[in-house]
Amino acid sequence: MSVKDSEEVPKVFYKYYAPMNGIENVLGKGTIKWSTPIEFNDPFDNQYEHQFEEYDDSMLEELSDIFLNQSFNAEQIAVGFGRVVPGEVIAEMVKDISNSAEGERFLKDVVSKSLPRFFASLPEFNKDFREEMQKSAIFCVTDSFDNGLMWAHYAQSHSGLVVAFAPSEPNSPLYAAEPVRYSESLPVTKLADHLTAYSNMDNWIRKLTQTYTLTKGNIWSYEREWRVLTAGGAGIRPFEKREVVAVYMGCRMKPENRENVIVLVRSKYPWADLFQLTMNPKKFEFIVEKVDT
Repeated sequence: MSVKDSEEVPKVFYKYYAPMNGIENVLGKGTIKWSTPIEFNDPFDNQYEHQFEEYDDSMLEELSDIFLNQSFNAEQIAVGFGRVVPGEVIAEMVKDISNSAEGERFLKDVVSKSLPRFFASLPEFNKDFREEMQKSAIFCVTDSFDNGLMWAHYAQSHSGLVVAFAPSEPNSPLYAAEPVRYSESLPVTKLADHLTAYSNMDNWIRKLTQTYTLTKGNIWSYEREWRVLTAGGAGIRPFEKREVVAVYMGCRMKPENRENVIVLVRSKYPWADLFQLTMNPKKFEFIVEKVDT
């Protein structure tokens, strides 16, 4: 099941910016930064060891069945041998292997001998996978503009701004955004799930990427983060300006920065709404007022 099947995708995403970056680079130059995981402020982010459940003998039969279905699939074998051996003969051979006591013992022996080598290879696998992830680019957004902690941590103590992006173009990368999951413990992959997914390389890579890129500790849950992952390298990239639908100015934004934001929105994003956040005198929340542009 796709991540998007289990959680509604926001129609608008929000990005918090410090004043200099938000005003000069985003609104002024029309560019956004795609980051490499090594730049993230969470040392666990994309950097931990991939964990698998501990093996015990009770799993052997299930893993052997999966190994049979994935490795001795008649259709896959027929691709290489179909010109020599008819497909129905191959199917019968596979059936014989799975139904015979000797075949069952053979499969279990193969699986039980392969698992120690699999676990021994994990350190090198984790190292290679993390290196590959450093070649990827991630754009992080959230689903709310009035999160006080986000304003404090990512918008220079409420002196910055929030830019609202609404994907509109067919090829907008924001359509690929997926939610981050928050967990108390590092994720653990079931061996059966891993072996099943491995038969479909795209699905296998997707599951690994979700585990590494879309799982963070519970302490970060306040961010309500969504991420877009691409294979291209990190760096500064232009965005589709029509996707900017609103700009929110922090309650501590300096007057000169406020004027710069107003001028830029008027001249470069005249269709976008502009808002000013102020402190509510009676509650621990913000008042959001629309600014005429």
